[in-house]
Amino acid sequence: MGTSISAGTIMAYMDLDMSSFNSAIDMAGEQLSGFASGGVAGALGSIGAAAETAGRALTLGVTAPLMTAAGAAIQTGMQFDASMSNVYGLMSSLNLSQAQMDALRDTAREMGATTKFSASEAADAMGYMALAGWDDAQVIAGIPGVLNLAAAANMDLAKASDIVTDTMTPFGMAAERAGEAADVFAYAQANSNTTVEALGEAMKYAAPTADAFGMTLQDTAAAMGVLANAGIKGSQGGTTLNAMLRAHETAPVEGSARLSDLIRRPQLGYDDLAPFDPERPELPAAVTRQVEIRVKYAGYLQRQEQQIEAFRREEARLLPEDADYASIAGLRLEARQKLADIRPRSIGQAGRISGVSPADIAVLLIWLSQRNENSTDHAE
Repeated sequence: MGTSISAGTIMAYMDLDMSSFNSAIDMAGEQLSGFASGGVAGALGSIGAAAETAGRALTLGVTAPLMTAAGAAIQTGMQFDASMSNVYGLMSSLNLSQAQMDALRDTAREMGATTKFSASEAADAMGYMALAGWDDAQVIAGIPGVLNLAAAANMDLAKASDIVTDTMTPFGMAAERAGEAADVFAYAQANSNTTVEALGEAMKYAAPTADAFGMTLQDTAAAMGVLANAGIKGSQGGTTLNAMLRAHETAPVEGSARLSDLIRRPQLGYDDLAPFDPERPELPAAVTRQVEIRVKYAGYLQRQEQQIEAFRREEARLLPEDADYASIAGLRLEARQKLADIRPRSIGQAGRISGVSPADIAVLLIWLSQRNENSTDHAE
């Protein structure tokens, strides 16, 4: 790989002692003055001495810094190449194409140009992400989030990478959401008595169980922040959260579930899940009780509403004026007599007759359907 030296790099390494350089040039000038007073032999000697002095000044003042700059640039390039080779080696099972390797290299260089970290450091971070099992596309999508977290928390890249990858995996977060994960950690550090490193340690213990209970990374980070404010931090916070989730002796969740799904379990109530919903408003006990009832019995209430709606549609159905209720199988004796005496015009009217039960109405609906089918068959 060719090595290029920018003007900025040269100027950085050319922090010259200009006073020494100028002094050497002045000395050379004095030696040249012998050309006028010492004849040809003296002049030649003066020229030789002046050339030697000026050459020595140029070597010390310009050439040496340039060589140092070039050497540093070559060393930096070698470090970058070594870091990228490590990334490629860790991804060897993916059989990366040249285009994929170039994309990784270009991304590392871009991160070196746009963040506080060098391209070599960005490449090292890619290596940590590859160790976590991320492929090239995931690394390219996730590297900005890792670098942002490391910068925000003032922590080394290896630790930032471990925290991001180890936390996102149990929550099933895609690599492109690494920036979101970094923001969650940074926000938790800024708004609670914890650090990114302590929160990452807690997540090792809490994340898998929290995800099984339907909690998001944001939910879990908020809960860990509450525990941290109470003096429970790091792995202790993760262990405490796990203990709270397992304390109710209810069957484990297969996959994921929302908090509302958990309230439906007989062993759990609205108040039991308060530690995992820190942003819930303060509500009167009567209101929370109604919330719990509506959530727990939502399925039953929905079926009742469906039945009521179905009845509303059916009650408008008309009954034939010549209906022979005595011959309708399944009607109770009392219902037959009442229907024959009153002769209701619709199912709705029939349902309001004292002595006609919902079961009788169901029999009438079946009879009407069969009668309509028979009428259709005869018409054909």
